[in-house]
Amino acid sequence: MECIDFLYKLSEDSNWLSKRYTKEYFFEKEYVIVYLWSTSCSFCNEIIPMIREFLIENKSKLRALSVHVPLCEEDLEVARVTKIVVEEKIQDPVLLDHEHVILSTLNAKFLPSIYLFNKDHEIVSKKIGIENIDSWFSSLRDIVKDQIVQEVLKDQSIKGSGAKTSIHF
Repeated sequence: MECIDFLYKLSEDSNWLSKRYTKEYFFEKEYVIVYLWSTSCSFCNEIIPMIREFLIENKSKLRALSVHVPLCEEDLEVARVTKIVVEEKIQDPVLLDHEHVILSTLNAKFLPSIYLFNKDHEIVSKKIGIENIDSWFSSLRDIVKDQIVQEVLKDQSIKGSGAKTSIHF
């Protein structure tokens, strides 16, 4: 599986839109979603609210990194990116990938591109484009839900309680 090693290389020198983040911030949770988008990409703008909703639903289990990838000269304007971030209520760290470093590291050929990494820093799932996006988000919900079930079962075996617990979602 591909790895999220590029997060290890992020530093205060990285081109953050707002405050700066370290790799430790991202690895505090079970999963990290990295989504690549551009202000000039209409599909990207269409998918951002869906990503935001998924992140809100699962905030206890994951962190997110929003990566803005310029596709044209206008996309390099920080004010333009900031406007979309405010309008779309993006609260995740936003990294400006003006040099396409993360784009090439992930070998992303199209936008939007979304990657879900596990705590072992491996890609668990990825989505390129918006075709069948609803079913993809549904599969992500199953992945996160399965992680919750596994943690409950692990917790029960550690306690050795023998009591049965029902889990409802």
